[in-house]
Amino acid sequence: MRRQYLPPKFLATIGLMSVALAAVLWMIGCGGKDDNGKAAAPPTPKAGGGKAGNPKGGPKGTGNSGQVDDAPAVALQQMFDGLANSQPVALWNALPASYQEDLNSLTKSAIESIDPQVRMKFFMVLNRVSLVLSEKKALIMPALRSLPESIGADNPLTELMANYDNVGALSDTLSKSELANPAWQQAPDLGALLAGSGALMMDQGMVLGKVFSKDNPMARLAELKGALVSMGAPLGTNQVVIITTRRTVSTNIVLKVDGKWLPASVVLNWAPTMRQLQTQMAGKPMNSRTKKSAIRGLDVLGGALLSIEQAQDAKGMRRAVANLMRVSNMLAGRDSGEEDLPPGRRNEWNFGVGDRKTRIDAFSGFPKSAVQQVFGPPDSQVPSKNRQQAEFYWHYRNLKINDKTKNKRATQVYFGFKGGVVVKVIVAP
Repeated sequence: MRRQYLPPKFLATIGLMSVALAAVLWMIGCGGKDDNGKAAAPPTPKAGGGKAGNPKGGPKGTGNSGQVDDAPAVALQQMFDGLANSQPVALWNALPASYQEDLNSLTKSAIESIDPQVRMKFFMVLNRVSLVLSEKKALIMPALRSLPESIGADNPLTELMANYDNVGALSDTLSKSELANPAWQQAPDLGALLAGSGALMMDQGMVLGKVFSKDNPMARLAELKGALVSMGAPLGTNQVVIITTRRTVSTNIVLKVDGKWLPASVVLNWAPTMRQLQTQMAGKPMNSRTKKSAIRGLDVLGGALLSIEQAQDAKGMRRAVANLMRVSNMLAGRDSGEEDLPPGRRNEWNFGVGDRKTRIDAFSGFPKSAVQQVFGPPDSQVPSKNRQQAEFYWHYRNLKINDKTKNKRATQVYFGFKGGVVVKVIVAP
């Protein structure tokens, strides 16, 4: 099983808002489709009915009869209108105070599960990413187009290039947001985040979410931006609202909690979902091993950024970007119980034949920094007997190498350098 080099828990640093957004997504998950899976036709308005927010429309309450007017639809419409006007704090305001406390508590648990050093380093690297993407765009874009991975219309790299500016803008917003503030991390307030930089993050995230994943929460939220809410016919003592988006029409039973109207699915699922998420956060704290892995991954990215920052021409940038892509692929090691080792010492390599992502001789042309990012410091440095071929060699032992040229197993590799770049790769039993 291949694993992500940075622990998944660590990646939650940039997604702390998702716990708040998840509650909103529940709101369109109830009914609204016919037996063929197609959106049901919008209901025919009844006499005297009207849109949410229209004081003359919808069922009206009278005194203490136990009935309500169109308050449930009004509440949900205000939330969706907030989305449409780039005011995501409306999502927050739609939740009862107790639910807000639950989400802030969950966010705090998520933050505390990530080592402070990792948090700080992550946002520092993220800031460098935004600067590099902005300052080096004229060289980076042609370099990306030259990569074999960019061929074809339906692949991540092509999508990345099409949304290059959005990626850079979101990186910049995140690196300067409340999320990056240690004081906010100590006492997280999702309401303040959504009222502040969260609005810009959500707009930028919606653009990328629609591009990269149909199931991305941001893509789902983008659909909700144009939602219309109306009152449906009461179901017994329960109140009903009808939520109409561009793609679906859903009928939702709504309940009142602490003065806030929420779909019944949210109310019924809230407590068990919060318990489950809290348990997950408490069950997998960042330990010394995962911290080391996260720091190493950020160092890898930092080294790659340095190479890109130093590139002064198209040739240098092509080499820097190609090395970044190749190192990134090679960093996806296998779960071998040896996570404290650099990925190059965990991976199984081929020599001479095979996919370049798995070939140890594919490091030809890599700078010393890239080799060290993957394999760590060398076991020894060996002088070269022929300085015309290489100035010196880095020697690594106890590796797993399939020498395809001899159909034998090798355990050692020598990387020969000249001018700071690998020019020769030799493997040995």
